Amino acid sequence: MAIKYTVHTLPDGFGGTFDAVIETGKCGNFPTVAGNSEYEKFLLAVKTEGISIVDAKDEGGNSKDVPSWVSEAAGI
Repeated sequence: MAIKYTVHTLPDGFGGTFDAVIETGKCGNFPTVAGNSEYEKFLLAVKTEGISIVDAKDEGGNSKDVPSWVSEAAGI
């Protein structure tokens, strides 16, 4: 299955990090909050197509495990 989304862990500017979800082929991330149409589309895709459509990268751009919140939020 092709990767459709990437979760990038990025510095938040306050000494911590946040997870930015970016759809493959698009620029910029979208808010990961309930009610946001792009986020809801992401969760539906993960629920129907599986976690294999998601890749994850750390702050250095290295591959890492997809954060557990993704499958929890999608209900899988």
